[in-house]
Amino acid sequence: MTKPTRIVFLYGYMWSEREAVAKAIHELAAALCHENDADIELRGIEKQRIVEASSSMSTKLRRLASETRFALSALAYTLRHRSRIQAIVSIDIPSGIGYVGSLARRATKGRIVDIAWVMDLYRAGNVPPSIRGRLEISALRSAGKVITIGSCMSRLLLERFEVRSGVIPLWHESLDLISEHAESLPTPTKPLRVLYSGSARAIHPLDALVRATDEMRRTTTLDLVGSGTEMVASQVTAEKLHSPNVRIRSRLANEEFAKAVSEADVHVVSLDEAATGTCVPSKAYAAMAAGKPILYLGSEDGQAARDIAEAQCGFVVATTDKGGIVAALQRYADSPELRRVHGVNAARFHAKRRTVRAAVPLWLEELS
Repeated sequence: MTKPTRIVFLYGYMWSEREAVAKAIHELAAALCHENDADIELRGIEKQRIVEASSSMSTKLRRLASETRFALSALAYTLRHRSRIQAIVSIDIPSGIGYVGSLARRATKGRIVDIAWVMDLYRAGNVPPSIRGRLEISALRSAGKVITIGSCMSRLLLERFEVRSGVIPLWHESLDLISEHAESLPTPTKPLRVLYSGSARAIHPLDALVRATDEMRRTTTLDLVGSGTEMVASQVTAEKLHSPNVRIRSRLANEEFAKAVSEADVHVVSLDEAATGTCVPSKAYAAMAAGKPILYLGSEDGQAARDIAEAQCGFVVATTDKGGIVAALQRYADSPELRRVHGVNAARFHAKRRTVRAAVPLWLEELS
């Protein structure tokens, strides 16, 4: 006899490698299975059928077609198997994916629990929202429940779109965490090694960081690892400044990336002030999990910025404040002890507040 499927997670890029949202979903699913013996089904575009993002119009159209096919197949699947589904959790992509859960809820007269889990409001947060953004908001309004990963996101949804939502904070898990041993780490040495890793789009400004680091050639090095328009712009800026202490690399193999994370003294997180409330950068919690101090570039009102301030594990500076960035990095460069203390504080906050284990009871309550 087929074992009943209780909870279905829907996300277009569920099987994309090193994709932060997919990673969070997989971690939650594994924790729910472990803690509550839950039956989980993860559904996304098949790995070999994923169309990678590109600025090419033809690629964008192929990617949109791929996402649309997935949404239709997800709807067909949930309606066909609705008798053995207890809950559906839809996440962000494709735009409008939340309609799948709301239609299944209505088809079962409210028996199926329908949750729209919001990790990114970038399109909807634009003023005015794009066509896809308006579709996403419409889908959220139709959902039985809406869950965000930060109070700033819930506030934006309520104030701008009159959508009420709950908050379950984001977490970060890693197989090679050093947070449990952070207090025994050796005191860091000079020069100060600063790392920014991951996607760097227009909403992740890095220009002031590059220029600030250039002014600190004797004491600081900056390693930028990832891809996106800001990486390209940073490369141009570093070349114009002839910065010997700024290194820019594309995505690294897992072992190389783990080494870069471990060797960095300070991790940088960047989110344009105008994008506050549209997302919560997972990079902040990856840094906490690794027991690293954080330089957050963005608004003090963001969820990650508030967590950093509460944990006392870093500094929050405006994205364009080159002088403020220099001052923060100089404090770290001058005081290995401050770096050690902030790293310990980061690890402690993560262990108590931002692990998937802390989120499981909250999710079980929403799913029941």
